[in-house]
Amino acid sequence: MNVEVSNQPDGPQYPFSGLDDRERWPLVFYNRTCQCAGNFMGFNCADCKFGYFGVNCNERRESLRRNIFHLSRAERIKLVSYLNLAKQTVSRDYVVVTGTYQEMENGSNPMFSDVSVYDVFVWMHYYVSRDALLGYTAAKLMYYVRACFNQQVLCSRAQDYSDRGVLCDAREEGPLRRNPGNHNRSVVQRLPTSAEVEFTLSLTNYDTGAMDRSANMSFRNTLEGFGDPQTGLGNSSRMSMHAALHVFMNGSMSSVQGSANDPIFLLHHAFVDSIYEEWLRRHRPSPSQYPRANAPIGHNSEYNMVPFLPLHRNIDFFISSKDLGYEYSYLLDANQRLAESIRPYLEELQAVWPWLLLAGLSGGIVSVSIATAVLTVKRRYRGSPWLHGRRWKNIFALPERQPLIWISDTEESNDRNYQTNI
Repeated sequence: MNVEVSNQPDGPQYPFSGLDDRERWPLVFYNRTCQCAGNFMGFNCADCKFGYFGVNCNERRESLRRNIFHLSRAERIKLVSYLNLAKQTVSRDYVVVTGTYQEMENGSNPMFSDVSVYDVFVWMHYYVSRDALLGYTAAKLMYYVRACFNQQVLCSRAQDYSDRGVLCDAREEGPLRRNPGNHNRSVVQRLPTSAEVEFTLSLTNYDTGAMDRSANMSFRNTLEGFGDPQTGLGNSSRMSMHAALHVFMNGSMSSVQGSANDPIFLLHHAFVDSIYEEWLRRHRPSPSQYPRANAPIGHNSEYNMVPFLPLHRNIDFFISSKDLGYEYSYLLDANQRLAESIRPYLEELQAVWPWLLLAGLSGGIVSVSIATAVLTVKRRYRGSPWLHGRRWKNIFALPERQPLIWISDTEESNDRNYQTNI
């Protein structure tokens, strides 16, 4: 099928045309794509739509995103293991672009690189948030990924790429860096508070104005970290909310383009997404709240999200996570939350109960053996003077001690019966 792209105008933040490969995505690279039937999706229609499973993609199933602190030990090990596996496994489905379409001589000289599954994700975040005009100090194409070791980072030198007018070449650029808390306090004073999260959730408008950092009383701008989470006013002098943790980590996470190198990025954005989900449920916005035109480049509602293949429009994700097949544990009802909170402890107990049972049986056997031995001894020596209570009493009796009160011979003769016998 032919790829259809909206003709609605971009906002004033990007007053250019034909200078960036991401304009009217993906027409620079291709204009035809597969149309999948039923609940199938993917670049080759071999995957199921979000929330569907099974050979025929007809089994509706809801996944649960849990607080990492509520995971059982086995689940935590599994999470880290899969992250390591993703970092070490070369993607069989995707390669990443290492040159602009112009550098590729309009496609006649392909420039792509094989990378790991995890690094495909890293590159996608870099590509969508890099400088809009290579070689210039230009506006950024800000993008929100709805989330979506031997850790070597890539695509972490944004300024260098921009100065040289090149794309990240997907080569390793050194180790992952973290120095949390030792950040610039004039940029981020502290991490967000619960009260600031609640204020952000109370904002009724998804966005206002030009859909940029200047937007006032905008849920999107405040959650992103450029609106004040106490007043709702845009162009805040300090970053907050989502942006605050990026700065706080003071390392790879603090570079917009390279931040996805740090696996904490996944946990952080899953939490940001959960706030977005809570806002959607609380306010139930009309699709018309998402701007159809004049948003920053790539953000109009009908635009395809850069750089996804298969294609997804921005408006396609202005819906509840439940429509996408997943739920957040802390958004469950009270009874479900209680069951979820004790679940890891029950799983831990389930893992150790055979050992507890064995220990109980062993203790019972030892107790029975001791009792049997005692009874046997008593029967064998029945009638023996050693078994009489008085003899046993004398064995364990303390020796006689001197009286606690010393008295004279005269007093002793007058009261010979007073003495202490311990």
